[in-house]
Amino acid sequence: MKTSVSLRTLVLAVVVTALVTAMVTWKASELTVEQKNRILIRQWAEANRQLDEMNRRPNRFTGISIPDLPDPDAGKPRKVSAKEAFGGGKKTEQ
Repeated sequence: MKTSVSLRTLVLAVVVTALVTAMVTWKASELTVEQKNRILIRQWAEANRQLDEMNRRPNRFTGISIPDLPDPDAGKPRKVSAKEAFGGGKKTEQ
């Protein structure tokens, strides 16, 4: 039963995305570059918000949400470039 709900949700998301894309494409011919950029930034921000929201929900198979996972880089030394290690390429006075 859970699969049919998520499949329905997936289909709905695809249809809504297709409609929004078609509307934006149709309207894009009448917009200035600045207006197009504002629309794209708004859509990008909304997509990021939805992705963050999805990542906060527990995985239905493991029950673990992404913020609960340990940081894979914790305890490892930070990688330093040779340029940064030897003074960042600045000449020193002698």
